[in-house]
Amino acid sequence: MVAFVSLAGVDDVTKLNYTALTCIFDTTSEDGQKAEIAVAPSANAIKVTIKNLKPDTFIKKLTVEDNDSRKKWSSRSDGLQRLEAGFQPLQPVYELKEVR
Repeated sequence: MVAFVSLAGVDDVTKLNYTALTCIFDTTSEDGQKAEIAVAPSANAIKVTIKNLKPDTFIKKLTVEDNDSRKKWSSRSDGLQRLEAGFQPLQPVYELKEVR
């Protein structure tokens, strides 16, 4: 699954050091899984690729961390979020909030 993720407070993600970014997601069956991050065709989002999902996978939390600045952005963590609910199935868009 490919998602285009905007990071709250970051107006131009192309200025980020992509090699310093990590993306971790938690599902109902396993926490701490890694997703791939790449440059998106927009200055307002990063491209996140999540592999090996099953049709019934629930993502509880998606977190992006900048390991240079130690800033973190995270999706909602209040309850479960089914991937296909409320998102375009092939190109979901998420906005992550900065974690302080």
